[in-house]
Parts: sequence; C-alpha cells; structure tokens
Amino acid sequence: MKKFFSINFCLLLVVLATNTAFAQEQPHYSGKLNIATKEVVHRGDSIIVDLELAVSRLTIDRERAFTITPLIATDQHNRQLPSIIINGSVRHKLYRRQIKSNKGMPKTDYAELKSGSNDVVHYRVSIFCEPWMQNARVDLMEDLCGCAGHSQQISVERLSNHITEEIIKRDYYVQPLLAFIRPEMEPIKKRNELYELYLDFPVGKTQIYRDFRNNATELTKIKELVEDLNADKNVTITGVTIKGNTSPEGSEELNKRLSKGRAESLRQHLISAISLKSLYQVEEGGEDWNGFKKLMQVSTSGYKDELLQIIELEQPVDKKESLFKILDQGRAYKELLNNVFPQLRRVDGRIDYRVRAFNEEEAKEVFQKHPQQLSMEEMFRLANSYKSTDSRFGDIFEVAVRLYPNDPIANLNAASSLLMQGVVTDRVAAYLEKALKGTPEYINDCGVYYLLKGDYIQARQWLEKAKEQGSIQAEHNLEELEKKIDSLK
Repeated sequence: MKKFFSINFCLLLVVLATNTAFAQEQPHYSGKLNIATKEVVHRGDSIIVDLELAVSRLTIDRERAFTITPLIATDQHNRQLPSIIINGSVRHKLYRRQIKSNKGMPKTDYAELKSGSNDVVHYRVSIFCEPWMQNARVDLMEDLCGCAGHSQQISVERLSNHITEEIIKRDYYVQPLLAFIRPEMEPIKKRNELYELYLDFPVGKTQIYRDFRNNATELTKIKELVEDLNADKNVTITGVTIKGNTSPEGSEELNKRLSKGRAESLRQHLISAISLKSLYQVEEGGEDWNGFKKLMQVSTSGYKDELLQIIELEQPVDKKESLFKILDQGRAYKELLNNVFPQLRRVDGRIDYRVRAFNEEEAKEVFQKHPQQLSMEEMFRLANSYKSTDSRFGDIFEVAVRLYPNDPIANLNAASSLLMQGVVTDRVAAYLEKALKGTPEYINDCGVYYLLKGDYIQARQWLEKAKEQGSIQAEHNLEELEKKIDSLK
C-alpha cells in the first residue's frame, strides 16, 4: 500500500526564516513534493527501499540545490542511502562540471536532475541487511543548499516506523532426470571433404595455366587441403574425386569434352604436386544445369521467371540455349554470360578418407581441432567423461547434432542435454521432432519438456506412459511434478 506525503515548502521556509541568516536569504518557494512509498521491506538478506517522487511542481532557485536522502535509523545506528539532488539551473551546470572534473571517482548520488526537467523520479535501492536494521525506521531527510555552499536541513519525514519482514513462499525448482541413448560403434569411420575450385581457362582450352587470372589461389586451396589430410596421422586418404563443370553456352558435346579435359588437367597437376597417383579419379561433369537452376531460383534478375520456365522445358539443351539467346532480343543472355555462367564453370569434387579409432584422452584433443573425425559413440563417451553440470557435457552433444543433423539419436541426446539445463526453447522442440520416437527416453524427454513449460496435464500423460515402459527417470520426474504442483497451492 502506498503512503503519500505532501511538503509545503512555502510554510516550511517561512518558519525557518526566523532562525538563521541562511534562512533569511531563501526566496518564497512554491510547489509540493509528493512521495509514494511503494515498498520498504526486509527481503532475504536485503533491505529494499522503493519510492516514487513526484517533483514536477517543485521549483528550486537557480543557484540552490535541494537534496532528498532516505535514512535507515535506530536510536543507536543510522545509515544514509544514496541521495536525489534537484538543482537550480546555475547549480546544475556547476554540478555537471564537478562530475566531469572528477572523472573516475565513484558516483555516490542515486540521481541528479535539473529543476523542472522531470515529473516523477523512481527510486529503488537494495542494501545488505545488517542485524541492527531489522527493527529500524526509515526517514526521509530534505536539505537545501545555497550558493555559498551552506546547507540546512529543512525537514525530516517518517516513511516507515519499522521495516517489514517479508516471508516469501519460494517456487519449487524442478530437478528432472533425463536419459540418453548410447550410439552404436562405427566399425570403419568413413569421412569426406568437399571442395569447389573456380579455375579459369582460355576459350576452348583444357590446359591449366597457373598464372592465368585467379588460378594460383584456387590451385593452392586444393593442394593445401590434400596435403593437410595426407599429413594427418589419424587419417588415411582413400580417394580424390575430380569433376569438371561447364556453363550451358556452346554445344553440349563440346562442353562434355571440355569438362572432362579440364578435370584431367587438374588430376595431372595434383599428381605432380602430391604423389597419390592411383587415388585421383575423374568423373564426367558437363553442363551444370542443376547448379544453373539453383542460381536462378535465388536470383533477383528481371528475367528470373522466364529463364526458369526455359530451364524446366523437356527440350534438348542446345534448344534451350537458343531460347535464352532470343529472350528480350539477347539482353537476358548477355546478363547470363556476365553474371551467372561464370559461377557454373568450376571443378569440384570430394576427398574420401578413413579415420582411426580414438581413446578418451585422444578424443579430447581431436574434439578441439577436428570433431568430424569422432564417431557419435566416441563423442558420447567423451561427453560422459565430464559431469553433467560441466558446460563441456552439453557442448559435445550440441556439436554431435550439428555434425549429424538428421540422426535420431544425436537429436534425442541433444534434446536431453538442453532439458537437463532447464532449456525449453524452439531448438529443443526441433530436436525432439527429429529424435528417435517411441523409446522410453524420448517419451520421458517429452514429459520433462511439458513439465518445464508448465503444461502439467501433458507432462503427466507423457511421464506416466514412459513409466509404464520402464523408465526410472520418469518415475522420479512424476514425483517432481507433484512437488511442483504442491508448491503452487
């Protein structure tokens, strides 16, 4: 309940004027300060003072400052809280200069404002409750300071005769149990690295010229990729596939010959650079119509719809090219030559390799550098080498689901890891959607998901079903559900 006080400064200042020389200098102030006590309470180990001060009708002389200071006090002790200072216009400028010149010094005031600049000041301060404060009163001291720095207390108002002890009924924090599924071991860990190279060739040529345009950079990329894998003692390269691709201009037959010839040139270049002769294999590429379609689907070209219609036609590719050339009197084809076709002229492929098995200590090091070399089972063992409260436990399951985004077990374990942390975001729902359904682990996960979301009816249905299937975690979680419901009564 709010308590309101009104202080008529006109009356106060007239009374004070009969006592001191400083008071005789005070002009006749008009206006009122309205104080709403929202909360003065002992909560936990803190004292909280929460006020609203309406100051819009308070007018302060240009060279004076009015200070409002809450005070926690007993007959033997007192503690001043941070003050609110309301400055006249000249005093305000002086105060700001002082603050600027004392840069780096701690700010002790709660707020400082210029007279007439604010309607309401929201004041909320929390301090540690010392033993003597438990039965203290709370006062509000008001002081007026003149241009010569003289200060006089003009009023003390009682905000609270004693600080209220607040008894808080704490909400029950659910501590669910989650289950994980151990993935099967991967007998032979087969992996691959995909690559794309945008090599430039003179028109109609298949020979690679290293110094032609950006070829040196592209050749260095594939050389370093193969060298790094070949030097990795954990890896055995089993094959390097090279496929040439061309854009649709020119005859289909010519483009097939060019794509194969250019891929063969890259194979010869790699053989001379890295001796893996028998592992390099050339695949026929030809015109990359799939890539052409994908580029047009995301294109902002004004010809996008017409070009996609031509691409979808059941016509020979040379016929389609002739239709491109006549679209808008050749303007569309010119745009393709400049902006689209260069992106289709490339050599891409795949480097296949096997990875050896790792023990727990080796897996820790590999996870930091090349997590893709670990199997799901190795990552599962690695995660369980840490406590479930360790951030690394959850991080490993997150990496696993990124590497194996469509694996049902990876998704289930990632969901369990997040639910264990109390997370119930859309990401958890997405993992559950792709998780291994029908298992007790999945059903228990769904029950915990609804329990943490506050849907206790759904939570009970899922958890009881999981319990029927023998989930000991669900049995515990049903007990947690009852404790949660009881805490809300």
